[in-house]
Amino acid sequence: GQVLRYDGQTGNFIGVFAQCGCEIIEFGPDGNLYVSFQDSIQRFDGATGIFIDVFVAPGSGGLLNVSGMVFGPDGNLYVSNVLDPGEGNILLFDGQTGAFINVFVHDGVGGLSNPQDLVFFASEPVIVPALSKRGIITMVIIFGIAALIARRRKTTSR
Repeated sequence: GQVLRYDGQTGNFIGVFAQCGCEIIEFGPDGNLYVSFQDSIQRFDGATGIFIDVFVAPGSGGLLNVSGMVFGPDGNLYVSNVLDPGEGNILLFDGQTGAFINVFVHDGVGGLSNPQDLVFFASEPVIVPALSKRGIITMVIIFGIAALIARRRKTTSR
């Protein structure tokens, strides 16, 4: 995959910014580009797009499938991690080194299941859209984190 660059005023294509197996991208507080690739997170120079290093090693802290990531107000990296269908957690990594800190929110806490993107607000809670096996959209608060859970409708076989 690639990260492409476009002019913010005109929408004109400028060029390829970075070559990577890109899935989820996030600019860090240091100005660098962080890109998820399967079970790891890679770091690219935020000005040139040149690969710097593997910021979070494959499988670190149980990382299996990155479905969202954001740097929090504390400078650390919060990662939505999907484990199996209907299961997932939020992992916390050191924002400077990429070292695993802990499982910030465990699977099932407050209804968390298949977490997706993360968004911090000025008051510091995080919105976590999540997908599960069932069928309703709800909002729950987990340790100051608001989690949106989108659920599929239950199907019956006939």
